[in-house]
Amino acid sequence: MTRREEFETENELMWNQLELQGRHSLLIGTGYKHKHDNVKFVTDLEVSLDKIEKKGKGYNIILAGDFNQANIDWKNSTVIRDHPASKSTAELLLETTTGFGLNQHVLEPTRKDSILDLVFTNNSSLVRDVKVDPGLSDHYMVITDIDLRAKWKRQPRRKYFVRRKANEDLINEELSTFKDKYFSMGNVSVQEKWDNLESEIKTVMNKHIPQRQLLNQTVCHGLRDHTTDSDAGSRGLLTRRKSRKSFGTRGFSAHGSSRLLKAFDKVPHERLLNKLHHYGIRNNLHQWIRSFLSNRTQRVACEGNFSSPKEVLSGVPQGTVLGPLLFLTYINDLPDMLSNQVRLFADDCLVYSTVSNERDMDSLQADLKSLETWQETWKMSFNPSKCTVMEISLKRNPPHRDYIFCGQVLQQPNSNPYLGVQLDNKLNWGEHVTNTVNKANRTLGFLRRNLWFCPGEVKSTAYLTFVRPVLGDAAGAWDPYRAGLIKKIESVQRKAARFCTGGYQRESSVTQMLEDLGWDTLAVRRERNRLAMFYKIQNELVGINKEAYIQTSSAAGLRRNHHLHVEIPFIKKDVYKNSFFPRTGRAWNSLTQTTISAPSLDIFKKNL
Repeated sequence: MTRREEFETENELMWNQLELQGRHSLLIGTGYKHKHDNVKFVTDLEVSLDKIEKKGKGYNIILAGDFNQANIDWKNSTVIRDHPASKSTAELLLETTTGFGLNQHVLEPTRKDSILDLVFTNNSSLVRDVKVDPGLSDHYMVITDIDLRAKWKRQPRRKYFVRRKANEDLINEELSTFKDKYFSMGNVSVQEKWDNLESEIKTVMNKHIPQRQLLNQTVCHGLRDHTTDSDAGSRGLLTRRKSRKSFGTRGFSAHGSSRLLKAFDKVPHERLLNKLHHYGIRNNLHQWIRSFLSNRTQRVACEGNFSSPKEVLSGVPQGTVLGPLLFLTYINDLPDMLSNQVRLFADDCLVYSTVSNERDMDSLQADLKSLETWQETWKMSFNPSKCTVMEISLKRNPPHRDYIFCGQVLQQPNSNPYLGVQLDNKLNWGEHVTNTVNKANRTLGFLRRNLWFCPGEVKSTAYLTFVRPVLGDAAGAWDPYRAGLIKKIESVQRKAARFCTGGYQRESSVTQMLEDLGWDTLAVRRERNRLAMFYKIQNELVGINKEAYIQTSSAAGLRRNHHLHVEIPFIKKDVYKNSFFPRTGRAWNSLTQTTISAPSLDIFKKNL
């Protein structure tokens, strides 16, 4: 272990370097921030980390110590409100550590109810486990298990020669030439002769016999297997959401979704063919699909050895274009069994309805029973252990009941993911924004570690390709309106701007960097994407019924910029006021006649 004094500062911060076999060196840092408002320590830490990053060695970093910053919620990477500790110092510490790709692993109190003793790392795979146990002083002991094993090196795939495709004429020609050379070698050892013979034979084989790599993946139907994770099972979500007119006043609406267990593998062939016949697919086309599904076998290949083939009796062939279409055809009648509204996406089914009284709740329970009947009839199955109920309402005591599915009472969490968006029972997007920002920061940290010496154009392209799309995925649904969440998302792009331009000096203007790079703020991008979706709805370019959500007034008025002015109702609740249609409608009304009359979506986007 070697001390690295060049990375240290005047404050209590020490760095040591440990060489690891098969890995980048490990930098172990220890620090002590004696007061919660010690800004000098945080700025010195930023200088120290900047020196380490500019060294460009790709160090693995572990930084631990007493940071005395009790007003940070490390689970969500946010500053705790109404806490006596310094808010500005906490924000600076969060910005510094996340900006350099450091993740904090201590999530339990280390002194009374506060997390003061922290462990950071830029490579989460180094830390196996973190425990907090009582110690001798007023601080608890933080015990960290660190993985210092040599990095596993992936073995190259084995190759084999395709002998039936060998060019025998060229092989014979080269070996004949080598024969004369071999017998004229003179007085040399047997080992030398063998080495020459072996080398020549290998050279000739590599030149004139084609080679292939052995596949380690399971081979199914002659293609690589794309079966789902056996532990994935089926998931479900049953949520209650306020309707637009009654949110916060009267009823609430209910959503339900479930995922079929091993859906693509369980489709019975004969039942599928009967449904296709019912939908009008008959004669030659029907026989062709029957032939496509029938007489299929599967086997496993490993290291050139094959298992005995087994007949495939159910399921649609995965990895094919036709397979998903056949599956969707098979479950197409599922909504006909339910009385509430239904949305299908692949093997997910979402059921939702406004709930105002016991009768509406009974209707939802009846739909769950109908799903049980459907799975029995069509030989499919749901996994009730992974179905949940989530009640979405702003009421303090919303109506409540237990829902039963396949003999089990469904769980009721406060939040649940659906199609990549974390839904909250109060329609608060804080948890989703935190998850999104953390994911983007991890990707940005990876780019910073691996592209430090690359040109700015390469860094910018990598950010725009791998990081920024994460921050805008499905943003039309969750685009936040609270300043704190907006600032949290923008912080990722501001870190990326420093990374791409190399401007890590505190006096450097990040706003100027963003202008030089030509990057719009993420809030502006989200608004433009919402307006683009609104344009598609207005012009019926997507399958959303605009009459159900948009009321357009053609009456002339001094305050109206165009003839497609949208009527915005009076709204009390911020949740609904800042949802997609009211919020985007207000932005739509501010556009000019030229912009909203664009003949195509591309022209509309250019006019924004």
